[in-house]
Amino acid sequence: NATDNAPWIFYIHGGGFLAGSPYTHLPIGSHLATFTGRRTYMPTYRLAPEHPFPAGRDDLYRAYDGFVAAHGAPAAICGDSAGGNLALLLAQHIRDAGRPAPGALALMSPVADLSEDVDARVRGAPDEMLFPRHRLHQIRDTYLQGHDPRDPGASPLLGDLTGLPRTLVQASAVEAAAPDAVALGARMDHVQVELWDGLPHVWHIFAGNVHVADAALRRIAAF
Repeated sequence: NATDNAPWIFYIHGGGFLAGSPYTHLPIGSHLATFTGRRTYMPTYRLAPEHPFPAGRDDLYRAYDGFVAAHGAPAAICGDSAGGNLALLLAQHIRDAGRPAPGALALMSPVADLSEDVDARVRGAPDEMLFPRHRLHQIRDTYLQGHDPRDPGASPLLGDLTGLPRTLVQASAVEAAAPDAVALGARMDHVQVELWDGLPHVWHIFAGNVHVADAALRRIAAF
């Protein structure tokens, strides 16, 4: 029910840098539009293994420039999981390049540090519901294909997190990505972190079918 002149949300889908599309994540994008009364723009970007780092990241830089040229800066940039990683990288790029900035960021279970020891992540999250250890190794290795995971251009948590728009971070307290959410809370200027109990990675994808997914997206919409 958004009007033709309603503000925009720029939403970056997740999928471990290997999968996903605006269609797989339409439940999140459409419910954000419904709950905010705004329009949601969901760009595509190239995926590994055919297109490893930094192809997808650079696609989003270009997509944002094209979006701004057509519509101006969005009200918010949002992203989940790998999309949260890319949303942070995009926000840092916007700041550094002096591009028109969004009013806010919202990150859902963001994977902000690819250099973190995978085995330690798994040991620290015995109730992780989605990703076994071998899968986390596979995702990182397939995406980076030998690139240094400590590069802040791939791991935004290791870069400069000051001067970014006000940010809301949501993650499950029991998922392997929870430490990234906590670390973002400690390093960003204007950030609010919410850890939700007993939920899987990016539970928001069940919007329209599971109450707690709708509740989380309503929190983001209010923010």
